[in-house]
Amino acid sequence: MRFVNILYGAIALALSSISQAQEEAETFQDLIEDNKNLTRFRETLETYTELYEALSIVPGLTVLAPSNEAFEKLENSPLGQMFSANDTAAIRNVLDYHVLNGTFPKDSFNGSLQFPLTYMMDFATQKITPGQKVAGVQQAGGELVFISGLGSRCSVTEEDLKYNTGILHVIDNFLIPPQPFTNTSLQFNVTAMAGGVIKSKLGNYFDNTRDVTIFAPNNAAFQRIGSVISTMNLEELGRIMKYHIINGTVAYSNTMPNNTILRSAQGGNLTIIVDGNSLFVNSAKILQQDLLLSNGVLHIIDSTTTSTSTGVESFASVTDAASATGVTGEEDGASSTTTAGGASSTSVRSDASSLPSSSLMLMGGSVVCCFWTAGFLGGMLVLF
Repeated sequence: MRFVNILYGAIALALSSISQAQEEAETFQDLIEDNKNLTRFRETLETYTELYEALSIVPGLTVLAPSNEAFEKLENSPLGQMFSANDTAAIRNVLDYHVLNGTFPKDSFNGSLQFPLTYMMDFATQKITPGQKVAGVQQAGGELVFISGLGSRCSVTEEDLKYNTGILHVIDNFLIPPQPFTNTSLQFNVTAMAGGVIKSKLGNYFDNTRDVTIFAPNNAAFQRIGSVISTMNLEELGRIMKYHIINGTVAYSNTMPNNTILRSAQGGNLTIIVDGNSLFVNSAKILQQDLLLSNGVLHIIDSTTTSTSTGVESFASVTDAASATGVTGEEDGASSTTTAGGASSTSVRSDASSLPSSSLMLMGGSVVCCFWTAGFLGGMLVLF
């Protein structure tokens, strides 16, 4: 009995010590007020009292806090216009995207991409279950990097700053919420695929269907087989496009072991082959993996996949198909893309290598960038 009393006494003392330590630990407000590199972040958060309070009391969160330097870069970033216009609904969604559900210190990441869930998970507006994710990886030399929409990267400059209910990392750039496929195509040399999707009236399907995986051949792949596509009608072209999208599965590279079989929206199967450090889908090599989309994930491949049910053994150019049939970009009579948040835009961009803030808007948390008037020149999609 005496031993039991001693044990209970020790437990009570330990719990009391833990409780006292938590009370004495620095609060979230204290942490960001004391860090002179987070003054702009704190000033912004103070406008969004509900989120500010949640970060102070909800246990087990990780905050990726943009530094003052990151705020200085906003003007020339894709988020610049939204912040300049003080679009409060959109800014709140961006801030939510900087909060991870769970405690993720630096040593919880390694050399392989991980995909923690963010606070941006309103089912009514988000097209991915259970919500938007960000990619995190610890690179050679120990640098912790986070990758977000449009492949935007930020580095952690101050790590593992603990407060009483969570942990905070300071980052040198803003995270960009993932965007639809037709937006993302502008950044990753898959504009020919996007042109084929729009021409076959599947833009809304690719951009707004919940939980998808897209295997998009790059422009070079599409340039190789224009003679095949030029003979296709829109229905045939649509079947080819649908062979490159998986509906109902968000397949990140770390969830696709060797011989994984995925069923495409067209009905044919796609087989994942792991060869050393390389991934293949059927015979196409995956060149870029795990590009985040607002409704799933994008992998870029070096050739078009084969679908025996379409009667096409291989093809490589939606570019030539659009050239032969005359792409207008008009999808079911529409002249703009509607995103998850219901916003639309007719912004047009001729340079696929960069997206300034003027061509990219966030309205109610949704990113909009549309290109419905298109033509093709020299095998490349040209937007004007």
